[in-house]
Amino acid sequence: MQPLSPVYLHVGGEVEFRVESTETSSKGASSQASGIRWSSTDSSSLSIDQSSGRAQGLSEGKTEVMLSNHASAASLVHVSKVGYAQLDQQSSLILNTDSASGYSSTGAEQRVRVRFFLEG
Repeated sequence: MQPLSPVYLHVGGEVEFRVESTETSSKGASSQASGIRWSSTDSSSLSIDQSSGRAQGLSEGKTEVMLSNHASAASLVHVSKVGYAQLDQQSSLILNTDSASGYSSTGAEQRVRVRFFLEG
């Protein structure tokens, strides 16, 4: 299951959970297995599309994302409110977008180091 647990997400942020098969992950590609269903243990903090695995943070909280046909496949998700974000070349947090995620308009991978500051 990707992304690996724990997953940190801000309110309003999106992430796509997926299954990496042994066959495709060696080539660097991912695929959605057929017949699987995704679910969240707290749908008030994280909504998830049961068939695609695309999730959105709704409110602060912790939840588990589970895969229907794999009892041991789960990912802990922390949803937090972000006060602001700042570009920081020393940060260990790297945001990626690529053509597979559907968020990159150029189709090329983009990496940005950023630091988030929580509200409060």
